[in-house]
Amino acid sequence: DVDGSPSGPWGAEDVFYIGLETPYFAANRPFEDVTELRLVRGVDSDVWQKLAPFVCALPEPTMLNINTASTEVLAATVIEWDLSGQAMTMAKQWTDAISKQPVADQAALAERLLGDREKPVPPGLETVTRYFMAHTPLNFDNVEYRVSSLYRRNEGQAELLRQNRELL
Repeated sequence: DVDGSPSGPWGAEDVFYIGLETPYFAANRPFEDVTELRLVRGVDSDVWQKLAPFVCALPEPTMLNINTASTEVLAATVIEWDLSGQAMTMAKQWTDAISKQPVADQAALAERLLGDREKPVPPGLETVTRYFMAHTPLNFDNVEYRVSSLYRRNEGQAELLRQNRELL
């Protein structure tokens, strides 16, 4: 969030974080890198290991491409629609159907998921992807690295937004 006021029972701001053994301030901005999630109150090593395969940090709010979303990521989106605890079941049905035949546009998405081309598609879903992450392994003198590159599709071109390198 953008302010210094905690939200909800697990919310934390500077007062909590500066009281830690290694103190730091709350960023109060969107994540720039997914590893920043590890600094959030309640995200320990076990939580991080479970979340890491399903999260990303992008430079702007982004719709979810239903053709490429995993069941878990789609279920997290479906939960926001408040569907009485059926998020994982519904997401599994949708990802199974789409894995057999991807959808080309919003009308096809509405028809396949909702049974009616005229129904509005649930919020947050689309059928295209604008951001891509490429992970490239490198080995120099027996030292292994991975370079991660974030690209944005922009009018038919791939625009490099950022790269980071990590030791493996």
